[in-house]
Amino acid sequence: MLEALLGGLLAGTLAGSLGVGGGAITIPILLFIFKLPAPKAIATNLLVVEATALFSLFFHLRQGTLRKVGVIMGLSGVLGTIVGNAIFFELAKGYMLEKVLGGVFLFLAVLMWINEEGQEELSLEKLVIVGFLAGIYSGVIGKGGGSLAVPLLVMMFKVRTKEAIGATAASTPIIALSSLIPKALSGLVVYQVALWFAPGAAVGTMIGSKLMKKGSPKLLRRIFSLFLASVGLKLLL
Repeated sequence: MLEALLGGLLAGTLAGSLGVGGGAITIPILLFIFKLPAPKAIATNLLVVEATALFSLFFHLRQGTLRKVGVIMGLSGVLGTIVGNAIFFELAKGYMLEKVLGGVFLFLAVLMWINEEGQEELSLEKLVIVGFLAGIYSGVIGKGGGSLAVPLLVMMFKVRTKEAIGATAASTPIIALSSLIPKALSGLVVYQVALWFAPGAAVGTMIGSKLMKKGSPKLLRRIFSLFLASVGLKLLL
């Protein structure tokens, strides 16, 4: 299970540095190394995301980079996950779901590459709109919504990157849990695999939160973008 421990470390670092849940790392590992079907990989990933997101929230809170207003985004995201779970996830199950995942990863790669540093403040309407969209995305793709929320806040609403990451760190545990529950009740979560990711995730989120505080957001986005593009192409081809 070395792959899962290393995957947890990478997912945690991603979660801490970009405010996301780390699904961009975990889902490919579950698909390509553990050979899980796409619906089970998505559901299992959500349990990993929930753990990494909670670790990330703790470290961001401790170092003062958490934005508690992100809870509003998380609550709005709960409504989105209901729509995503009930409609789109069921429609996309099976072979088509891998193609959907591939397309989403490529779309996110473009967003993360081209977005520029924003200058605007967070506001209620921005948090509600982005939270709802991130919730739909989480319900279908099985991620915490952060990899969509951060680019949307920065690109569409021109919010400063570190503000967007701090708010997303607060919203991701709420959105991920809301998306996880119906999938877990359907028996899609492979718990014995997910638990191997936890130790690495704990260490990774601590590293990632420090990188976010001291590092260059642009460099982190570019690295993440290249990784997303490579995964997206592998799923589509």
